[in-house]
Order: sequence, then structure tokens, then C-alpha cells
Amino acid sequence: MQIDLQQPLKIDTLFYDDKLYINYPAKPYYNEGNAGIFQPYGPKIVCILLTVVYHGNPRVAVRAPWDGG
Repeated sequence: MQIDLQQPLKIDTLFYDDKLYINYPAKPYYNEGNAGIFQPYGPKIVCILLTVVYHGNPRVAVRAPWDGG
């Protein structure tokens, strides 16, 4: 699953079905550019509840809506 957050927003914590998502010792998610990649448990997931806690301030669009608007 991919979670898109504009830089400089950063993911702090994930809650998966109302439980803190921990995949010890591996990191439960990782960043690829503006995307946070999250791997749900199990081979076949139909419906989940995912809560993402993040921090940061979004950048202001210079030429909205053409640039980050």
C-alpha cells in the first residue's frame, strides 16, 4: 500500500486495525520520495482500518493548482 505525503511531511506512527503497527525488527514502513510504503499483514487483505500519524508543514504552492495545489 502506498501513502502519498508531500515533502516535508513525515510518517510518525501507523495504527493497523486500531493496534500500533509493529514489524520488529524490520521497519513497518519505508519512504520512497513522497510515498510511504506500508506492507499489511497476510497475503490477501480485503478490508483494513489504517490510521496514519504524521507531522510537518506542507509547502505553499507557487502557482496553484499547477504546482503543488
